[in-house]
Amino acid sequence: MGSNIFWAKHRRRMIEGRRCFAIILQRVPFLQWRRDAIDLIGVTVLIGWFLHFALKPAPPPYFRGDDMTNLFAYWSQGWAKLISTNLRFWTSEGRPLAGFYYLSLHSFFDLDPKPYRMMTVILGSVSVPIAYLAARSLSGSRLLAFLATLAWCYHPRMFHLVFMNAFIYDVLCTLFYLAAFGCYVAVREQGKSLRRLQLLGCLALYICALNAKEMAVTLPVMLLVYETLRYYHQSERPTFLRWVRDDTAPALIAGLIAAIYASSRLSAIYSYNKIHGPGSGFDAYTPHFSGSDFTASNARFFSDLFYLAPHHIIAGATLLLIWGVVFAYAFLRRDRLLELMACWVVVTPLPLAFVSVRGPASLGIVLFGWAMILAKLVLDLAVGIGRLLRLGQMPALSVRVSMTVCVAILLCLFTEWQNRGLSQRRFDEPVMHLIDAFRALNLQPKPGSKILLRNNPFGKRPFPVYIAQLLWNDHSLTVDLEENAKLSADEMAKIDYILGLGENKIDIIREAH
Repeated sequence: MGSNIFWAKHRRRMIEGRRCFAIILQRVPFLQWRRDAIDLIGVTVLIGWFLHFALKPAPPPYFRGDDMTNLFAYWSQGWAKLISTNLRFWTSEGRPLAGFYYLSLHSFFDLDPKPYRMMTVILGSVSVPIAYLAARSLSGSRLLAFLATLAWCYHPRMFHLVFMNAFIYDVLCTLFYLAAFGCYVAVREQGKSLRRLQLLGCLALYICALNAKEMAVTLPVMLLVYETLRYYHQSERPTFLRWVRDDTAPALIAGLIAAIYASSRLSAIYSYNKIHGPGSGFDAYTPHFSGSDFTASNARFFSDLFYLAPHHIIAGATLLLIWGVVFAYAFLRRDRLLELMACWVVVTPLPLAFVSVRGPASLGIVLFGWAMILAKLVLDLAVGIGRLLRLGQMPALSVRVSMTVCVAILLCLFTEWQNRGLSQRRFDEPVMHLIDAFRALNLQPKPGSKILLRNNPFGKRPFPVYIAQLLWNDHSLTVDLEENAKLSADEMAKIDYILGLGENKIDIIREAH
């Protein structure tokens, strides 16, 4: 009996000694550097994986008609108004942040598509460590953060984010959304409240996300869900009023910003449709609130993200069942991360669920939630397999690492397989032919000239006007399409240049002398 008591005390002293030793080791700068080095290596591998796809030669850089429309809109308003609009996020003029992307690149590189592609790739690369750090702060696990970011950083069904410049709105919105969320969570997971400068920084990132695209309006909801779950899981909870005052204040301030922004945007859309009638151009952005639209849209989103579409779209009832299973598993396990991500995959698609069906390129924020859920399930499965096979002698970390490496390899092989058809896609864009034709013309009209374009190859779409204005880069010029101008004989006599547009060639019909 005395011997048992002696060994019990001895074992207790050993455990306490190990804890003290671990605390001392945590304060050794070399070990902290080693932990940072592990994160750095992981992020470097993830960026390399993203660049493996983003820097492939096919498809080549090119412009689409949407790029010309977007760039011309920002070029017309100029730098002063662009800066002012970004600062005044509450105005009805949406998505001004991408103007910095378009105008900066146009100022230095004109209409050369290669720098635009490269900048998109750079922004995508910057998103990778941001997503990793957000996942790492939430989970406290490098393995989970690595696996989730690996699944998130490049999705073959979302290749538009890399290879089509017009989706820069989605790239910027996702980047700043995750940056704001990650910065907030990094502070809160340390048990601290945001200081004034930290709060202002997070709000500035959030406003940038709103200025990039409307789908950022859900961030305050997710912050409030995060704080609610954190409060629910605390062993010693503060009073409700103190929790509201101290912990939910940032989410409520962000919610006020989102409410002002959303009301302004919706008011502008409804007013425009009321004045100009159906088919005026904003129909695709007009929300139609119904339960059937909600489930149908989210079923499509899920099918896109899990490679079922376009051949198979799951039923709305199936989606609700999947959501139910995820919620049940999360809350039965009392796992705060899974509970948060279960809410994430339901809440973040809300801005897209009640408008016209969007392609998978708009689902970067939603994908982050599903990637986190899958990574968490893999690590839970690793623990379960270790217990089932009685791998008690093997350290639990080794089991999780082995499982993570196996799943990561399978995920990489599957992504390569899904991406194999991208190089065979045809991206023959008529806009690029017209840009080359204008350049071959080698014409720079005199300031204040009036130019008329004939035989528009794009029908009623004014892409030739945009291309001409952007290439000549002179706000004093007046460029019109003959089909739209409807000029009298006297007005025609005042035209300085008349250009005949062909498929690959432009003829000068009249030139000022």
